[in-house]
Formats: sequence, C-alpha cells, structure tokens
Amino acid sequence: MSGKSYKVTTDILAKYNQYIEQGLSKAEACRRAGIAPTTMSDHIKRLAAAKVYPYAIMKRAGILSIVMGENFYNISSDSILFEKNKILIMSLLNRDTYALTQPEYDILIGPVDYSAPIKEFTAINEGPISKDGKYYYKDVEVSPDLYEILLDAYKNKKKSIKSIIKFADMLVQNPDKDVIRQLYSFMRHNDITIDPDGYVIAYKAVNMNYRDHRTGKFDNSIGSIVQEDRAIMDTNPNNTCSRGLHVGSQSYIHKYYSVESRLLACLVHPKDFVCVPTDYNGGKARVCEYKVLKEVVNP
Repeated sequence: MSGKSYKVTTDILAKYNQYIEQGLSKAEACRRAGIAPTTMSDHIKRLAAAKVYPYAIMKRAGILSIVMGENFYNISSDSILFEKNKILIMSLLNRDTYALTQPEYDILIGPVDYSAPIKEFTAINEGPISKDGKYYYKDVEVSPDLYEILLDAYKNKKKSIKSIIKFADMLVQNPDKDVIRQLYSFMRHNDITIDPDGYVIAYKAVNMNYRDHRTGKFDNSIGSIVQEDRAIMDTNPNNTCSRGLHVGSQSYIHKYYSVESRLLACLVHPKDFVCVPTDYNGGKARVCEYKVLKEVVNP
C-alpha cells in the first residue's frame, strides 16, 4: 500500500457509502460527499490492486464490530485476541482508509475457529436465536416481538415479509442497544410501517413553507434529506422534548396538526433512530436523519 497517499478520508468514504445505500448514482454520491468521481474511482482501484479488505467498524460497550460486506465480526475487549492485538485492533478506529491488509486480515479473521465453544472472535449468527430468556438477531439483542416475526420469516421464507429482514439488518447497525430493543415495539404500537427496502415510514408536521415548526431552519421540501449530528442529540428517553429531529405516528402528529401545517411522510433508516421518549404514549421518536418522501393530503 505504498506510493501515493489516499485522498479519500474515512469521513468522505462513509458519506459516499451512505449515499450509495440510499440509491444515488456514483457521480451524485461523490458530489454530495465532496470528492471528485475520478479520485474515488482511483481509491477503489488502489484497494483492489493492493489486495486489501475494506471494512466498516462500530463500537459499543466492550465490543468492536467489524463489518465486511454482509458479514459482521465481533471482538470483545476482554478476549485474548484483543489483548494480544490491542494496538492493531484500536488502530482500526483511526485510519485514513478503512481497509485491512492481507497480514492484518489473517491475524484477525483468517485463523479463527468459529466452532470453538468459547469464541474470542465470532461470526455473527445469521438468523434469530433465543438464549437464556433473551432474543438475538446477528448476535444483537432484539425485542421478543421482532424475534418472533423474524423467526417466522426465516422458517417460512415468506416474500411478503422480506422487508422485515431488511429492516432488522439495518436496525442492528444502530449504535444504541436500547433503541434496537425498543424500535419495533414502538412501530407496532403506532401506525408506522416499513417500506420494501426496510426503511421506516414515519410522519412529521411542518409549516406551510416546508420548514420545521420549532426553529424554521430545516428545509423539508419533498425529496430533501434532513440531518443533524447524532452526537449532540439527547438519547435519554425520559427527556421527552429535547434536542433532535422529531418524527412520529400520524395519531401523534394529528394532536399537533393544524390547518397551518403540512403533514409529511418521511423515510428513516433504522440506524438513524436516536431515542424513543417515554411519554406521548410512545408516539414519537428522535432521529438524526430522514428523507422527506411525500406530502400527505387530507390526512
């Protein structure tokens, strides 16, 4: 991996991948990420030529999750693997380019025995499992009701509920374990649905100029992507009206909806839910990003 340094930072690469996941063209994803298409193309070619393994990484209490394509791998901070390779593993969080070299891949992934009873480094189980009274999907704890519908989806392979599998795949990317456990129950309790690609369809009331009621600074025109830094948002569900972008069920929105408001349907990636406040009968949520899908006329 010697030679010219990469111009694509991890932040730019993360934004590019996010826009690609949203269905944008490569050219448009590059434009929004602030990188020239030729630079991004050269970056991808360099990775391929260098025989490296691109990855994404998530950090939560005591565990680092490495994501490579559709495969997730966990490293526990109290494992022998972590102790032996702490410097290497922690360096994965602070790289200009998120990619493993062949020797790094061999150390962290290649030699692992996934059948060992005590797994220092484990491939995540693909389907839903139940263990010790708790329910898991891809080794992440989920709610009992989500577990049941996922189990039905995997057993019966129903095409009609493929969307719930896509939803769950995206939900386990959420960095907040409480949101992962609560979100599906919140949705079932309300009139909130999932689109065929697994995105959550929620609702929002804005003023007649498509601006948010509270600050008036967020443009909610049809097709807009509205986002705010997750790090500055309030994750405490007991703080019921606090910092964050708010969406909710139609029944919740109707309580505050007026003739001087527009009702919008919005698409929210499950990983972008930040908090489900405890009041309002569980009818609203704080998120860090959503896309305005359409205006709901005569709700």
